[in-house]
Amino acid sequence: MVRARRARRLGRRGPRQGRRCCGCPVALSLLMDLVLSCGVARSDENTQVGVFSAAGFCGIRGGCEPSHGGTARTSVEQISRDVGSRVVNQQGEVGRTRYLVLHDYGMGGLRWWVWAGSAEEIIGACAEVEVVSDPDAVSRAETWTLEEVCLDDPDPNPLSSLRAQRDAQRGQPGFGALVGRERVCLRWPEGDEGEVFLMELGPDGRRLRQVEIGPDGGSVRTGIEDWPFNPPFDLHDPQYASMEIGSGDFQEAWQRARHESEG
Repeated sequence: MVRARRARRLGRRGPRQGRRCCGCPVALSLLMDLVLSCGVARSDENTQVGVFSAAGFCGIRGGCEPSHGGTARTSVEQISRDVGSRVVNQQGEVGRTRYLVLHDYGMGGLRWWVWAGSAEEIIGACAEVEVVSDPDAVSRAETWTLEEVCLDDPDPNPLSSLRAQRDAQRGQPGFGALVGRERVCLRWPEGDEGEVFLMELGPDGRRLRQVEIGPDGGSVRTGIEDWPFNPPFDLHDPQYASMEIGSGDFQEAWQRARHESEG
């Protein structure tokens, strides 16, 4: 529910019409550098080479078609593919790479392309996000019209609330204490109806196993195959450090509990 409310605050932004350039000076400088040094760019694999001027690229950013033929969207996507290796090669000079970033709130997720120095920099600066590294997922996202943003863009921007949340956490006791663990076991405070949840989390913050202890002492265990949604918990969040229990305590509760399917 907390994640759903947060999603409503951020707005359930689906794919937008059109593609917005992030305005990041790094991204723009790479494109401009390509124009000035090469002077040409393919608009499509099956079409002739077309020449694009700097004014043409400015037109792309504003949503107009380039001034020398071809469509803005096709040309920019092809250029991105052509200079992909160049972006990586120049990372040491410009200090920026584009990452696919996901805010998973359970029933859905918000995604952006984020320009930053490293994946670790993004996680350190923004709460409740993950950097997607699966090549297939990144390739699929390349076909979507996702918003682009630089990590240090001025507020307001799509990451503003997540950055503010992380800033509020930093410096609190327990901040980041659970990061890097192979397994993390938590005991949640007692709920309104007297129920208590014990959870075993993996290094990415997602649940692996869970035990629900009812007010009568009976307990039910569930696993990954039992949950339709499994959003990650942000292990940097200091609130979780105070909930930590030993793996032995969790294992003992797991063995006492019956499986949900056993009735």
